[in-house]
Amino acid sequence: MALPPDACGLIVQNVADSRSTLVSLCTVSKQFKIAAERALYNTLELSGHQRITQVCTVLARNPRLAMLVVALSVHGEDDDDTEEEEPEDSGEPPFEMWQSLCFALRRTTRLRFLNLYFQDGAQTDKAWILHGVTFQLRTLHCDLTWSEHLAGFLSTLT
Repeated sequence: MALPPDACGLIVQNVADSRSTLVSLCTVSKQFKIAAERALYNTLELSGHQRITQVCTVLARNPRLAMLVVALSVHGEDDDDTEEEEPEDSGEPPFEMWQSLCFALRRTTRLRFLNLYFQDGAQTDKAWILHGVTFQLRTLHCDLTWSEHLAGFLSTLT
């Protein structure tokens, strides 16, 4: 017997105290997978070059998951955890991260809240990542350098 979608959503809201619990709920049933994925991907806060690259690659390759993202915050500075794994001395995000972020942004068609924090010496002249996006934002924080790409993106917002 199938539960109504609203019931699954309420259960997910009330028992999901952590992301690991939501991941576990994805394995319970198809109904719970849908509700848990919606909760998992609705709001993403990413930091660290490696983590950003990994999550954005998943979003770029899975349009169904990317469409669940409504709010995205990207903190470009590297975490202490990822510094050891990446041989980056300059603190500059690798091109692979920018490319995966670009492809993910193109897939997040329902995105309404976008925060791009790139400070502390990180390259900010990468507004080309916003080329070809189709979302309509309600709020935007952007530490990217002013450019033709950024101006073009802002002109598409209504």
